Amino acid sequence: MILGIGVFMVSCDESDTRKADTKPSSDGAAGKVTTPVVTDSTPKLLFSWFEENTAKTAVSIDEIPDNVKKEVRVQDLSIPPEKRDPSWIFLADLTLKNAAGRYAVRAVERDKYEAKRHPAQTQTAQKADNSSQVSVVMYSTPHCPHCKRARRWLLEQKIQYKEVNVEENEQAAAALAQKGLAQGAPTSGVPMFEINGHLVPGFDPTAIKNALSLPPLYNSPAPPRTQPVPPASPSPIPPSSVTI
Repeated sequence: MILGIGVFMVSCDESDTRKADTKPSSDGAAGKVTTPVVTDSTPKLLFSWFEENTAKTAVSIDEIPDNVKKEVRVQDLSIPPEKRDPSWIFLADLTLKNAAGRYAVRAVERDKYEAKRHPAQTQTAQKADNSSQVSVVMYSTPHCPHCKRARRWLLEQKIQYKEVNVEENEQAAAALAQKGLAQGAPTSGVPMFEINGHLVPGFDPTAIKNALSLPPLYNSPAPPRTQPVPPASPSPIPPSSVTI
């Protein structure tokens, strides 16, 4: 019986290493947070880190410098964009690997991570009115090369955004087409950005930055409607002036 239990434990440890962990995080995760599985051979992972305030990315562990491997952000690209939770980020320690070849990964709340990296900017942002927060949505498809360039640029610019796959989300694609008709913007190609309601076709960094400075389109007060002035009714004829 003891031997059987030992064999079962080994077989579980050597099972599909692609299966993500679902365990509480030590960095304030409420409930269970699914963390990506990171091994030397796990496909479709995107690593990112900063060197002298410049964002760097890699798709394999071999590309990452040894001096930053202690804490590297990791994203599992096999998860569809609409199923990712932007409020969490995942940090991998690529210097620590267990017997099964898996690296340690922990979930961290994005706000806490940004506050730790940029305390001065975070304090300033906390004082700002919540209505000034910018909403950025990138509509994309899985095999769009310009979308990949846009993701890297957004990361380098430290712009938080939500990504929507229009090939899989037909409802979002239809809603985008309606917004395009209303604004006179073409929506047949990707990427397409929606920034505070303003549509920005294609990957144009200058246009994106300009849109980030615009006031919200759908939250701005509507101009007052001018009520039509009714035509003046004819003055009644005094009885004394009526001719019979």
